[in-house]
Amino acid sequence: MRRAVMAMFALWALAGMPAVGALDDPDKVQAPSKKTPKEQFQAELDAYQEAQKVFSQAYSKAKTDEERSKIFNEKFPKASEYASRFLAIADAAPDDPAAVDALIWYIQLGSGGDTSKAMRRLAEKHAADPRLARVVSTIAYSNSPSGEALLRAVLEKNRDRTARGNATMALAKFLKNRVDLIAALGGDDQRSRRIEQILTSQEGYDKAALARLKATDSAALAREIESLFEQVVKEFGDINAGLATLGKQAASELNEIRNLGIGRPCPEIIGEDIDGKPFKLSDYKGKVVVVDFWGDW
Repeated sequence: MRRAVMAMFALWALAGMPAVGALDDPDKVQAPSKKTPKEQFQAELDAYQEAQKVFSQAYSKAKTDEERSKIFNEKFPKASEYASRFLAIADAAPDDPAAVDALIWYIQLGSGGDTSKAMRRLAEKHAADPRLARVVSTIAYSNSPSGEALLRAVLEKNRDRTARGNATMALAKFLKNRVDLIAALGGDDQRSRRIEQILTSQEGYDKAALARLKATDSAALAREIESLFEQVVKEFGDINAGLATLGKQAASELNEIRNLGIGRPCPEIIGEDIDGKPFKLSDYKGKVVVVDFWGDW
């Protein structure tokens, strides 16, 4: 009889079941906690923001560089840790609306190794979501093909005007950076090979995508870039974007393309020389001129 009772307890232990006393008292039985994806996301976001608050308060009270360095090392929230938690939420519930917020935060934290994966998933499943207006601007500085795919998907499927305006601006900047990238890949040297390595290991390029990038017609790309900036001015110029509207930002980009590029005529410069005598740059047309801009702050 004793062996039978001991065997029963062993089976309960292996199965992770409570002992008889706990079963006799329903109040002691703990139901497993099950948060929704939205609740999981909010909990991680609250934890991240609280960690930022704790760090900021401690850092502001530090008196010496040594104290500030110690507080930074000990209390500054590690973006990679929170990014991985956000990605785990999106992985567990890819079709849930909370996955959009989780993937947006993953991209914004910018320290994960699967950023291309996150952008690709947003493009495939959530391109019409208006919340993407918050993240598309940051993709302008990505080199990933998934970044371009997401921006073009937003332009095609999203009906939110702010999201489309930000995506149009971001795509123009993305392609402008691509022109420089193509030029950098044009050589057969250590620098170009290093860039290739970064693109394949960090930006989601395979050999076929890398070959397509190198074969891109830069002239056609330049025309598309200018057209996209013109579209921003015409259709989304009034949308606020930081310190300036999208229209002002795009107009500045167009001015650079049309008037400040290499090989373009230099714009007029009017000023005074070191003796206070007025001069114009055009007065020196036909001569070799060195223009030195400097400031003393």
